[in-house]
Amino acid sequence: MDKSQMCECGHTARWHRFVSGSGCRHIDKKGTECSCIKFIQARKIVGIDLAGVTTKPTGFASLFGLRATTKILFSDNEIIEEIAWSRSAILSIDAPLSKPLSGKSRQCEKDLRKMKIRVFPCMFAGMKKLTERGIMLATTFREHGYRVIESYPGAAQDILKIPRKKQSLQPLINGLRDHGITGIKRDVTDHELDAITSAIVGKMYLLGTADAIGDINEGQIIVPRIRPNLLSWSDKK
Repeated sequence: MDKSQMCECGHTARWHRFVSGSGCRHIDKKGTECSCIKFIQARKIVGIDLAGVTTKPTGFASLFGLRATTKILFSDNEIIEEIAWSRSAILSIDAPLSKPLSGKSRQCEKDLRKMKIRVFPCMFAGMKKLTERGIMLATTFREHGYRVIESYPGAAQDILKIPRKKQSLQPLINGLRDHGITGIKRDVTDHELDAITSAIVGKMYLLGTADAIGDINEGQIIVPRIRPNLLSWSDKK
């Protein structure tokens, strides 16, 4: 890559390096990754609403700026191939990506319950398959150089005052649109809407407006810190 070349964020190549599986990362003079807004806005953020088994639908969302593109995937290979094409800055996965040091609940899940946010223990009988699949995929992605975080759309929606999915999806769709999200298709599913929410958490994490809760040695969940209007982050006037 020539020094005169530019990447998506508009900075010259000498401030960038390419990492296998991760695309372009903006590196400053000290060798640390930059978090400039223009760079973040220029990169895709991927959100995944992972299903516990491959026979059930997994929601996949790619957020570029504030425009969401979504689809439904099933197999592990489908998910891995989609990520390989995404050139994403970060992967935000709605699934437990670690196990508790003891018992059925991690500290992050206990912390969410203290915040009056409903969440199942990751080792609850109905969650074990999802936890195992989440750990497997997260390990695969990290081995290939991707930055991976765990998110929980229900928590993000509660904190951002976006209605959770219920009998009707329209309140959730309206809530996402109120935060500036565009591109939501007419036949969108609840899995895709949760994937969009996970992608929003990934964007907030990169912008420094999200917090990690729980024990760092056990596994943490990333949640929004504040209730911003995402429109203010858009590079679109």
